[in-house]
Amino acid sequence: MPKQKEMLNLFKKIKAEFLGKKILLVGLGLQGGGEGVAKFLLKAGSKLTITDLRPKKDFTRFLKKFAKKRVKFIFGRHRFSDFKASDIIIKNPAVSEASPFIKYARKIGKPVLTETQIFFDLVPREKIIGVTGTKGKTTTAMLLTHLLKSRFKVELVGNIPGRSALESLAGLKKFPDFFVYELSSFNLEGLRVSPKYAIIINIFPDHLNRYKSFNEYKKVKSNIFKYQKRGDFLWFERKNSFSSDIAGKVALSFGISDREVKKRLKSFKPAEGRLENLGKIKGALLINDTTSTNPGATLFGIAQIQKRLKIKSRRVILIAGGENKKLKYGEFSKKIKGLKKVILIPGSASDLIKGKNILRVKTLKDAVKKAFEIAKKGDSILFSPASASFNAFKNEFERGRAFKKIVKSL
Repeated sequence: MPKQKEMLNLFKKIKAEFLGKKILLVGLGLQGGGEGVAKFLLKAGSKLTITDLRPKKDFTRFLKKFAKKRVKFIFGRHRFSDFKASDIIIKNPAVSEASPFIKYARKIGKPVLTETQIFFDLVPREKIIGVTGTKGKTTTAMLLTHLLKSRFKVELVGNIPGRSALESLAGLKKFPDFFVYELSSFNLEGLRVSPKYAIIINIFPDHLNRYKSFNEYKKVKSNIFKYQKRGDFLWFERKNSFSSDIAGKVALSFGISDREVKKRLKSFKPAEGRLENLGKIKGALLINDTTSTNPGATLFGIAQIQKRLKIKSRRVILIAGGENKKLKYGEFSKKIKGLKKVILIPGSASDLIKGKNILRVKTLKDAVKKAFEIAKKGDSILFSPASASFNAFKNEFERGRAFKKIVKSL
């Protein structure tokens, strides 16, 4: 289909679905995804209402941007009346299906959609390369986009700050050859169509504060390939592979030469907070891996450091700890006992981590100071919390920036 015709069909779909409709956007999110959805809906001609449980003061920057837009805001609460009065409900991925308001909306027959569901309805699945996993999906999606751009027009979208999938459609002038869509388990919930190209990096327990079991989490993840058809493609890595290995393998399948893959790998800039190399201080290598919010992700990171940087476990000083997501830490405690030192900041997850090499401190700043005191030339200080951040920070990215700020100040 010619790209001009594809764009006309896209605009027709958007107009038919959203023009003049009363839309209730539930939850703006912490990383800008809700803002992108709001921009898309306004451009589509919707009558938009936004509701979020957080107080108005949390949205100062957002409100300035939307001061002249025709949007109704409800902060600090949800109201059943708003759900009843709307034509379509669009929920932020972080809003659970167990929410009484979402249950109410479904009970009275209101369509409840997500950004991902809308995107998959608007974009031909043949143009979507989906990437999921418990750890490494952002880096893999970014790297794959970087590699494919040597031959194709590619858009990176999904569960990445500043990469709203729907906002990317609102600004399109021509359809790209492919969208690389990073898909979290939250994005995959309720999805009834799978991308033609699906990549699963790895799967281990996470978000058990949202899902009843690891099996339920895996079942949600399986939506990325569950509805694939004959002739579709699935890459499933069953070991702790480098993102470069996985992305390179997929790029080769798309006709990118081995020489071009190696060339472009050298110019790739990794994402913030994902095994982010901060350089050396007094001979010790510092790594910011703040996005490791579960024990499996931290163990994955330690393995990557050992393989990629040839740093032995007895030279690794781990800074970890935070809030638990109903995960178990027994096996994690056993596997980190060979590290030089494990420094824990407070939190319900930290209370479950045991070992003779553990040092408990009161603040992240104390943890960094202690790490510097212990570190010798050739050691690595790895900030990989293995837990959530919401007991002390808005999100894991704020936590990572706080870590870097402390490092810089010392």
